[in-house]
Amino acid sequence: MQCETCVKGMYITNGLCADCHDTNCNICGEDGLCKDCKKNYRLLEDKTCTEDICDIEGCSKCVEGDNTKCAKCTFGHMLSADEICDECSGSDCKNCAYDEDGNEMCTSCKFGYIGIFKDC
Repeated sequence: MQCETCVKGMYITNGLCADCHDTNCNICGEDGLCKDCKKNYRLLEDKTCTEDICDIEGCSKCVEGDNTKCAKCTFGHMLSADEICDECSGSDCKNCAYDEDGNEMCTSCKFGYIGIFKDC
């Protein structure tokens, strides 16, 4: 009996299902080389998968598939227009953001401080 389809992470070779060459591969071609990687992995030019590590300072979550751009910053940082995280300049500011004019504003203050006119 020969296989017509295989589960994720496998491909058909000689009528049988075989594991993709990369264990972090979701879908591979007839040659066993990866076409699509598992979640939290990205495909490299050599058709292998690598962990999609987000190592941008102040970033808690990178843009999916692009670990050079940030989607969400950690506390005390704000997302800039070029998708990196800038540190809040106010020492009493817990969270900050850029307003519509591109100026920094404090969106929440550290414990014991209150917000006044976009500052703490």
